[in-house]
Amino acid sequence: MSIYPKLAASRLISIKEGTCFLLMPFLRELRSVHAAIKEVCESLNIKCERADDIYSQRPIFSTILDRILSSEVIVADLTGRNPNVFYETGIAHSFREPQSVVLISQTLDDVPFDLRHLPIVLYKTENIQKFELELEHRISNCRISTRGVTFATSYLLPLHFHSYDIKSFIDYTNEISEDFFSLLARCLQPESSEDPTLLDKGKIQNVFKTLLLVSEASNGRWKRICDHLRLEILCTERYFDITKEHCFSSLQQSKVNQYNIYDRDQDFFAAELCFKLIGRDLAKAKAINWLLEYLHNPRMGNIDIVRYKIESFMVESDDNDMNAALLSLLSTDVPSVRENVADIVGQKSLPGAGKFLTNALTVEENPYAARSIITAIARQNATEGVSQIVNWIRLHHKMWWDEPISLTLKKVAEETVRKLDPSEEALFAIQDLFSEGKSEKSE
Repeated sequence: MSIYPKLAASRLISIKEGTCFLLMPFLRELRSVHAAIKEVCESLNIKCERADDIYSQRPIFSTILDRILSSEVIVADLTGRNPNVFYETGIAHSFREPQSVVLISQTLDDVPFDLRHLPIVLYKTENIQKFELELEHRISNCRISTRGVTFATSYLLPLHFHSYDIKSFIDYTNEISEDFFSLLARCLQPESSEDPTLLDKGKIQNVFKTLLLVSEASNGRWKRICDHLRLEILCTERYFDITKEHCFSSLQQSKVNQYNIYDRDQDFFAAELCFKLIGRDLAKAKAINWLLEYLHNPRMGNIDIVRYKIESFMVESDDNDMNAALLSLLSTDVPSVRENVADIVGQKSLPGAGKFLTNALTVEENPYAARSIITAIARQNATEGVSQIVNWIRLHHKMWWDEPISLTLKKVAEETVRKLDPSEEALFAIQDLFSEGKSEKSE
């Protein structure tokens, strides 16, 4: 640990729950105050330390700095205007969230002018019991906020966000909303958390508003973090009765925006929202419908990363409703969608998919979609599709013989029937049809 605060604080340091670091002068007349603070902390199951309680081989200020940055609660006694306490309090105010620092003093005269706007616990040694009650209340409130920040840090770190972005996001958000992280923890923590009561609609809306403000203020820097937290809150089951209206609004707004190829942020968010809704079985039908509708959008000649994410999700999903919807889409009126869906189905293991693919090939007239369907039949090992492949070639090969797709379709058809029909009768039939078509063309 560095002895220079800025260097030490540049790291993302984990807050140690149940710890309090006390900044106060080592004066005989403050022993009763010291004892009272420790007693209050012990009643709250908090380990309270002062610099003289810690033995370490390191420089003393390195240890002090470590405790300021890592303790759950910091209590600073400004009595006597001690310069060391002032310096250490300044460090705490610079690098810790405001709610984690509790200021106390015997008199307001000892509090610097530029700190007097902050909440300060004033006490008298003649009335220690009153001081203990007020300090217990302040520390308890402080812990709620600090634990919210601790929760947010431990929640975001495993998600591979950069530690510096997490720290700056937390610092900035704390500046504009004192209760944001305590509310966030109540939104996302399990019901077994310290305060299991549900938040009302107004508080959840305040959380969303704060995330929106932070996302816009960062010029995109914290957008991924804000979007992730929004998604998690929207898809939290115990709050879904409150958040579902916001979910549906996000999906609808994305539909309106889907033809704007230069702004895909809403589509990204809506797609991720659908993935989570399906995974948590919340408004699944609406989510699946949005994904299927997106597949019908024209590509407009651009590389559509949102479409790629949707297709990847569909390939990996083992949700029965999602798979059933995919198979039903093989009969859509849009050839490019049939081609797309066949490609997706071909990469999955779906019992009964062979029957759907075979039926789709029966009525298929587009050679590109037919190629994908035949490929999917091969990957699904759907032997029932062999005779239909031969029949499709018999009915349609003359229509596309001059088109560029003819060579790849011929190869796909031959490889598929070779794999599925060991007798090779179907293979010979296809080869005869191709030879016939070739002869007619040469004539």
